[in-house]
Amino acid sequence: MSKYTPLQASSASIVPKFTALISVVFMSYAAQLIIRSKSRFQCMYHRMFLGLAFHTILSNLTFLVGTWAIPSNLEGYFMNIGNVATCKTEAFFAELSSGALLYVAAICLTSCLAIKHDFKETKYVNLELKIHIICNLIPLVAACALILSNHEGPERIRCLVSDPFEACRTPEYVRQFPERCRDDGMPTSKFKVSSAFYSFVIPLLSFIIGFLFLLIMLGIESKKRRLHRSLHGKRLFMETARKKKSKQYLLVCTLHLFIYTIASIMCNRLWRDESLAYDLVAAICATSTGLVNVIVYLKVLKKPQDEVENYQLLTKHSLRKSTVESIIHISGGFQPDMHDRSVSLASNNVSKDTTDFGIFIGGDDDDDDEEDADFYDCKLKTPKSLYLHPVQEETLESQKHCSTRNNSDNVTQVGAESFK
Repeated sequence: MSKYTPLQASSASIVPKFTALISVVFMSYAAQLIIRSKSRFQCMYHRMFLGLAFHTILSNLTFLVGTWAIPSNLEGYFMNIGNVATCKTEAFFAELSSGALLYVAAICLTSCLAIKHDFKETKYVNLELKIHIICNLIPLVAACALILSNHEGPERIRCLVSDPFEACRTPEYVRQFPERCRDDGMPTSKFKVSSAFYSFVIPLLSFIIGFLFLLIMLGIESKKRRLHRSLHGKRLFMETARKKKSKQYLLVCTLHLFIYTIASIMCNRLWRDESLAYDLVAAICATSTGLVNVIVYLKVLKKPQDEVENYQLLTKHSLRKSTVESIIHISGGFQPDMHDRSVSLASNNVSKDTTDFGIFIGGDDDDDDEEDADFYDCKLKTPKSLYLHPVQEETLESQKHCSTRNNSDNVTQVGAESFK
């Protein structure tokens, strides 16, 4: 039985529905982004976030239904038009949605493995199926056990695990389960322990695992940075890209854990009071987790996943074998003005391979000097034409080894044709 007045009961029932609906919309948007994008779906973090989105949507849907599922014969609730079956169903899905907390721990675990193995998912991808099974099986078993043991009941704004103290103050509940309440209206110790088990075991387990792997991530990253201090050249560039990506993963894990920790603390019945304001704040925090997680997902990982990742590109290909479009991504600095005419003309050729620009970045035949010999009279070490580019003049000065040519007429003819 709720202790709210009719006006307070209506406020407590209606306000969380708006935030729950917003979270459902935003989480659905993030889920379809992952499903429709092949590049996003190939990354383990996005697949883990898809599981997180599924369970968060379930949780927010139970808040959206809210008091509608509470049996209509109970007093003190606003628009409670349900029955025992609807209350059990809502409590089942509310307990099942606790898998979102396990997925937060799973994100921390996979992020730790990613940092440890330098983001090479092939080394730990075999664990993914097991992680998905655990994150879905544990809440499913807990939800079934909750319903079979009849520990569900109406909370203040939805059906969930019964609050032992409120349940024992309800005459209907005492008549139905007299063994769970004492004569003085207080719950038995067994009833309190069983209710606490369904309410706190999964959240507590998730937070312990999440914070543990977050600390392990910090230790691994600190060790890698100490070992890679003396790197130079390309390896230094690779290490810079790796540190940037590790920082993103650490920030994402910290924010996900912080969001659900605050929401769980606010919704914890151990220190919440009977005030309407506190219950509204707790409900808004719980129903806003989906919205805030989507913001974290879109803003922290703001780099499009269909771009070539810096670290993966450098570990697989050299700069000379990359495409012109990829070089723009890995340089990461200059952003040209797309309204400039020169940029618009150059953008038509971004699909060309970098071998077309071998004079700038090198090619497979850079060591072959046979064609270069045609530009110079090696015997006299003088150019065969008066029209030389400054780059050719510098090359001429640095040239030390030339093959001798006896047929000067043929050399002059070739030189003249080359610089027409």
